[in-house]
Amino acid sequence: MNCPYCGKRMETGFLQGNGAFLYYTQSPDGHLLGLAKKDDIPLTGLLERRCDAWRCPDCRKLIVPY
Repeated sequence: MNCPYCGKRMETGFLQGNGAFLYYTQSPDGHLLGLAKKDDIPLTGLLERRCDAWRCPDCRKLIVPY
């Protein structure tokens, strides 16, 4: 998917929550205890599941379909 803001290629990943935090991650595991990985982007929220997401590292935008 291309970024609708800058037109560059976006990275695929997941938006995933652990009950206290919401993360964008490229690997959908390892967040059961709220431990972020080095390249993860922590966000606030209360989400119990994960969904597909796309990230533009240049624009710092996340695209999440619903």
